[in-house]
Amino acid sequence: MTGAPPVSPAQAPMRGTSGATLRRAVMTGGGAAVVTAVANLAVVPTLLDRVGTADYGAWATISSVLAVGGLADAGLRSEIVRRVGDAHGRRSDDDIARAVQEGVTLLCLGAVVVAGVGIVLAPTLRGLAFPEGLAAHGPGELDLLIRATFLLLGVSIVGAGAWAALPGLQRGDLIARAEVGALLSGLLVTLLGATAGWGLWALLAGSTTQIAFRTLVNLMAMHRVLPEVRVRLVAVDRSSAGGFLTLSWLAMLAQVSDVVDAQWDKIVLSRYAGPDAVASFQIGTLLVLQAKVLAVLPLAPLLAAVAELRTRPGTDLLRWAQTLTRTSGVVAAVAFGGLAAFGPALCRLWLDEGAGRSGAVARIFSLAIAFNVLAAPIALRAFGDGRHRIAALGATVNIVVNGVMSLVLTMHFGLVGALWGSVAGNAVGSVVLVVLVRRAGGQSWPVPAWRALSIGAAATGVAVVLGSDTIRTWPELTVWGVAFTLVVASTSWWVEQRWEVLP
Repeated sequence: MTGAPPVSPAQAPMRGTSGATLRRAVMTGGGAAVVTAVANLAVVPTLLDRVGTADYGAWATISSVLAVGGLADAGLRSEIVRRVGDAHGRRSDDDIARAVQEGVTLLCLGAVVVAGVGIVLAPTLRGLAFPEGLAAHGPGELDLLIRATFLLLGVSIVGAGAWAALPGLQRGDLIARAEVGALLSGLLVTLLGATAGWGLWALLAGSTTQIAFRTLVNLMAMHRVLPEVRVRLVAVDRSSAGGFLTLSWLAMLAQVSDVVDAQWDKIVLSRYAGPDAVASFQIGTLLVLQAKVLAVLPLAPLLAAVAELRTRPGTDLLRWAQTLTRTSGVVAAVAFGGLAAFGPALCRLWLDEGAGRSGAVARIFSLAIAFNVLAAPIALRAFGDGRHRIAALGATVNIVVNGVMSLVLTMHFGLVGALWGSVAGNAVGSVVLVVLVRRAGGQSWPVPAWRALSIGAAATGVAVVLGSDTIRTWPELTVWGVAFTLVVASTSWWVEQRWEVLP
């Protein structure tokens, strides 16, 4: 260590984004993702025991408000990240500050609207999701819980934009550390509340703790990394607001499909199949979504990196971007292939013999999210290049197909219908996105890691034929899992390296 004062990324733009910076962000995020996945999965059996399947399913439905309503910040936050990455590439500290302050101002307005609408419409939302009510909770209590969730959402929306400059400067490692602390503190409060008999309110208390911790720690990180940027409300002229909202609205639309994949299905299932079906859906999709966190983790730096490439071309950064894309495909092949092959056995061992529906959910939903992750690098490239409409059009197709198919199939086939609706939406949306990008032309990077995912799918089929569904002990599952991981990871990585493409 030397006595030199710390230098913020914004104060040292001459270096640009390096491979070491990307490596740090990915490695830290990887560790955080593993801790998050283990912690989330570890508490499920206890929550089911203490809270009950019906209340757990009811909270999964109500908490979907946090994900669906979070779309109010999704587009604006992505646009803040893109603008900060672009300003960092142009070495403009003033533009970094302007992007953060204008984005936070617009997010505050959006938070007030979203929270206000949710509070007013709480009875309507309760009637939509729980047409027959809940035996242990009256309508007034459910309305109060929904209103409290919307207030929490408003705080979350503003907070998420306040530190959006961190991923724009490739400091996602700081966000990852804060996320781990927030998760662990939230889970601790949830478990204490569930043990004390708080029921649904224990789950709300845990979410409140998690959001409060995340907000405080990330704001402290922002002050440390960018002391010259004050997070405050500013006047936003019509021209600037118009440009901000136009691009961010398209970015938000492109991210709606991620929410429809799981959150819309919970509401539909709650209405037509009941809270117990939602609980099975929640557990199965939780496994897959934790795997998705690992799969998309290598892609996290790409949005800012592409924006920076537009103003600071560099082969090193471009090669790193391609490596991250390939890595994401290999992780997805192992994670989703493994869940599709061993999901039913894992759920039986993890929970009990009655958890078969959750295992089936994990198997089918893995296919849907595999399509989603396959197309993710292409969508990020479109955002970074300012071609928001391409990503938005592909996502719109996903939304329409997924939403309609999930609703219709759930009404006729129950739980499995919602899952196949997700598969159809993601498959069709991904194909449309690839076609649109090819028609738009431009550089060939990133090439989707379809070879790795194909190897994962083939290995899954082999595992099922060899009897993966008959696994009955943890040692047996461990041996199968290790063998599957080694074969798929080594083979898919070798194949992806054979077809390296640089523009």
